[in-house]
Amino acid sequence: MASRRLDDGRPTLLLLGQDFDARNLFSQFAEIIQLDGPAEAAIACFAAAAEASGQVGLVMIDALNESDRPERWRDDLRALFAVVDRYENVAVAVSCRTEFVDVVLGDDDRPTVDHPGFAEATDQAIARYADEYGLEPPTFPILSPEFSNPLFLKLTCEALSTLGETRFRFGSAGVTTVTEAFLHAVNCRLSATARCDYDPASDPVSAVVRELASLGGGPYDRTDVRQLTESLVPGGLGWSRSLLRGLIAEGVLTEVGTDRVAFGYQRLGDLVRAARLVDAGPDAVRNWFDDLGDRRWSERGLLGALAVVVPEQCGTEFPELVADDDGKVPRDVVDAFLESLLPAFRIIRSV
Repeated sequence: MASRRLDDGRPTLLLLGQDFDARNLFSQFAEIIQLDGPAEAAIACFAAAAEASGQVGLVMIDALNESDRPERWRDDLRALFAVVDRYENVAVAVSCRTEFVDVVLGDDDRPTVDHPGFAEATDQAIARYADEYGLEPPTFPILSPEFSNPLFLKLTCEALSTLGETRFRFGSAGVTTVTEAFLHAVNCRLSATARCDYDPASDPVSAVVRELASLGGGPYDRTDVRQLTESLVPGGLGWSRSLLRGLIAEGVLTEVGTDRVAFGYQRLGDLVRAARLVDAGPDAVRNWFDDLGDRRWSERGLLGALAVVVPEQCGTEFPELVADDDGKVPRDVVDAFLESLLPAFRIIRSV
């Protein structure tokens, strides 16, 4: 959207939630768009550019939930809106993962739109993506809710293409299988002599992802990540052929500012963390959940992933696994469970 607006000569600013660190979020606005002075001055400058163009300028902030301490957006967005409301020719659009909306946006009554991914058009999207990647489209309904996510579908097709598959074979496969296939495909690509030049059997890609997942949701200190990747694939070939550079180029990791690194696809990190937690057994999942206490909001992404992974690996639903002695479960868990079912329900209904 930002690219199309700019092509049409409409002033547009695109900021990423992951670029906002632990400092006051609103105060970082001008710094991120590389203008001197306070945020108010930067917005005034942008409003002047919009007026000169005769168009409405749009400030876009993507993935608020990926910033440090995203719960602070509830107050800082009010400050941003208060400044923007002074200018008739400036508008703001923000995006946030569904699991974090209540915490990040609160009860703000501004217009909102729920984007369901491909939703009822998932079967059509799969056919088009399969054609783009030279795969035979499936002849059966795809029931996994993850495939309604455009990025997940793209990663799946990339994995199948890299692994030399000609058919879309993940109709009933769980997200753990698809995630492992994607990481395996990235490992194959980066092992090439012209890339990072290592023995693919050593699988450093999965090793890095598992290690980072064990440290939490991130972002992670760049120095620590570089040391981890160089311990697995020594960096004697230079930065351009280093494992860290390769993981960033493949979208597994992304740079956050100058000193941090995060998962390029946050859902991927959540799924790997969920799989590692479930591998430790049902009791480990229950203990982890009990220890969260009133911090459950900060792990809503992981709760959503567990709602998908737990039934795959444990044969029981996530709410049943963490219910208290009276059979009650918190709203966060119920929401995660329902979100894991809705896309599949839409597909079944359309079939």
